Amino acid sequence: MTVSAFCEVTDDVEADARLIRPICASIAQNGGASFLALAGIDVDVPATVEGVYPDLVHAEDWDTAVEICSAWGAGGDDVLAPGMAPAVPAAQVWPDGTAFVLFTSGATGAVRGVRCPHAQTVWWGRDVSDSLRLTADDVLYTCLPLFHTNALNTLAHAMAVGASCVIDERFSASRYWGRVAQAGAAVVHLLGAMVPVLLAQPPGPADRAHRARRGLSPATSGSAWEPFRERFGVTLVDGCGSTETNLVIGSTPEEQRPGYVGTVREGFAARVVDELLDPVPDGVPGELLVRSAHRFAFCTLYLGEPEPGPRVAAHRRPVVREPDGWFRFVDRTKDVIRRRGEKVSSYEVESAVRAHPAVADAAAFPVPSELAEDEVMVAVVPVPGQVLDLRNLVRHCAQELPPFAVPRTSTPSVSFRSPGPAKSARQHCGNVASPPPPGTAPNRPPRDDIKLELFVFLNHSCLWL
Repeated sequence: MTVSAFCEVTDDVEADARLIRPICASIAQNGGASFLALAGIDVDVPATVEGVYPDLVHAEDWDTAVEICSAWGAGGDDVLAPGMAPAVPAAQVWPDGTAFVLFTSGATGAVRGVRCPHAQTVWWGRDVSDSLRLTADDVLYTCLPLFHTNALNTLAHAMAVGASCVIDERFSASRYWGRVAQAGAAVVHLLGAMVPVLLAQPPGPADRAHRARRGLSPATSGSAWEPFRERFGVTLVDGCGSTETNLVIGSTPEEQRPGYVGTVREGFAARVVDELLDPVPDGVPGELLVRSAHRFAFCTLYLGEPEPGPRVAAHRRPVVREPDGWFRFVDRTKDVIRRRGEKVSSYEVESAVRAHPAVADAAAFPVPSELAEDEVMVAVVPVPGQVLDLRNLVRHCAQELPPFAVPRTSTPSVSFRSPGPAKSARQHCGNVASPPPPGTAPNRPPRDDIKLELFVFLNHSCLWL
């Protein structure tokens, strides 16, 4: 079971339904045809689409992609119009029944499908609505994609107290506060990476021309909290929860400590442990183990696992508990890259690049971003005797990686001799980035005949990966 979601905010459904045909076609192309059929959308999409680059979802010429999609399926212009089928009867559900499947970022290995039960969504709604001090008079605003917990559960946060929820089509830094004002929102849902982007915008009258006063913004830098509140009038609330868990640790508008995630919420328990799972003293970094006293507040199991998982989960990013019970994160696991609020797994990026027939080896590693968090670099070892076509490699990656990790174009190859990237590439590519120190034996046969090239991939908005 997979979940796909796309939202187009419009006042003219019939006219704009045509514009999202490539989205529907991509869902069908990737195994979702049977689910589209339930909504009255029957379409047969070929595995490869000539004339669309790099793929249907990320087409550089959207009008052309729309025209191509219009030729598929019976019904002409009406084939991809949503809402044409009769309403689906309400189903009987249970607290432990799977509401949806969300996929992990693959931070510690392969991506896994998480079965999220209905009760987990209810507890997300109750806990976050309490943390944000939501009331029935509030309007919540989010422009985040609906494929992870923060955005998907925004509706649950509103439903818990009878509030309203506005889901916008995309994030735009220059239009953000105008859209918030138009929605009449009192609460905004952000990611920590969006905060410095908004602060980097030129000051203007829209900065305060809205009624938003609270914001959920996980992983916000401590140095950005006060400037954000002073400029935009919004108090940020942080929290710790994963796809598998819930809001185990969090803060409230009244209880703030910039740079800290918060304290343990009612109904949950948290412990910081070492590699042997023994508790560590306060102030010492360790791995975070969390437990729920609420039934089915955590995921039930992963796709492919026959038995339900335990009500205990681990957060692999190192964390510190202070003597007064406040938690803060420290540096992340070396193989985890965080870009624009999304965790990009170096394992997944490398696996996708290595699967290309012209690639012998690859290494993905983070470099500092000018705005916040990380950007991604990839070092590539071409197969001897083969020419690596970068446009073809981009198309290949578009089929293997989530949209936020797909490369678009590249710079010419450059010398791979700077110490930082070379160190990372040695770890991932087995000493091919530079020769071993004198007097030491390499851990694999010499590969002097293979040239190591470094490509910096750029996406359509001129940001790395």
